[in-house]
Amino acid sequence: DVTGPMVVLDLHEDRLGHELRWEPPAHPDGREPSPDEPWFPHLYGPIEPTAVAGVRHVQRRDDGTYTAIVT
Repeated sequence: DVTGPMVVLDLHEDRLGHELRWEPPAHPDGREPSPDEPWFPHLYGPIEPTAVAGVRHVQRRDDGTYTAIVT
């Protein structure tokens, strides 16, 4: 439901300053993820400014569908 601009941050993992954990997706219905589902990075803490290597903007249509990441 976010209507404002979205960005993708390119990060230096060794500069995050907090633990980065790769975790399976959480399903709203409470079911367990299947072994073939991708895992996602989760950072438990603020992103250190020195960890940001770049910022890319995300394009989307008026209906909110994401269409591209612009470098």
